[in-house]
Amino acid sequence: IMCWIKPDATQSSSWNYILHKFEASVSGYWLAEGYNGNHHVQIQVHHGGSPAYSRSYTSAALTPGVWAHVAGAAENGVDVKTFINGVEDSNENTLYADLVAPTGRTAQIGYRNSVQTYKGRMALLKVYNRALSALEIQDIFDREKHLFGVW
Repeated sequence: IMCWIKPDATQSSSWNYILHKFEASVSGYWLAEGYNGNHHVQIQVHHGGSPAYSRSYTSAALTPGVWAHVAGAAENGVDVKTFINGVEDSNENTLYADLVAPTGRTAQIGYRNSVQTYKGRMALLKVYNRALSALEIQDIFDREKHLFGVW
């Protein structure tokens, strides 16, 4: 999952979901930003059972009002990584060895269950059917950065 985002300065006390596709206690995934106003990025992959998820947070926070390229990749739901502007930044990485189970839930862009809406702007959201390598993510960032004034 990857997207260009420009977060607002005002954040809610919960995650601002970029993409959310999750069934409680079953399976799914999300890419989100800004829990408690800290502007960090998280990818979380749920696969049911116990333990139920794998996740990764960024150590760097995004700057409100500035475009950033964010990405999350999960290889088989186990090796979960986060990226900011084409560079891996996986500060906290909780890994549980299990595959991601398919979910029948509809993907929600910019919100979760119409309660938590994304605060900011988004562009060029992309969802791939495989985990991209760090080199592929860097290459996509390099090709698109001029569109958002990032150098």
